[in-house]
Amino acid sequence: MKKLNNIAAPGVAEQMLTESGFDVIERGSRVSVIEWPDAEVAWRGVSSIGPAVPALRMTDPAIVKEAVLEAIEHCRDGRGAYRFENDHHFVIAQKAERHI
Repeated sequence: MKKLNNIAAPGVAEQMLTESGFDVIERGSRVSVIEWPDAEVAWRGVSSIGPAVPALRMTDPAIVKEAVLEAIEHCRDGRGAYRFENDHHFVIAQKAERHI
């Protein structure tokens, strides 16, 4: 999402929430690991997520598959398994109490 918009930048989500009447409670991050045992499972995983949909609609899926597998080749180990580490940032907020 960092490449699609600035919501991951520190302060952006917090400002959006505050301007919408929320109190920010916490900001944090975590790392998740995704592993796929082979190219077919990796392709099924990648092709099922949102950003792949427009590409699959616009061209031959075989062309997209080849390009994707080439792009993620550097994530493949000697056994043929693919491993990805993703950093996720989050903001927790609650609706602000209004005092009258």
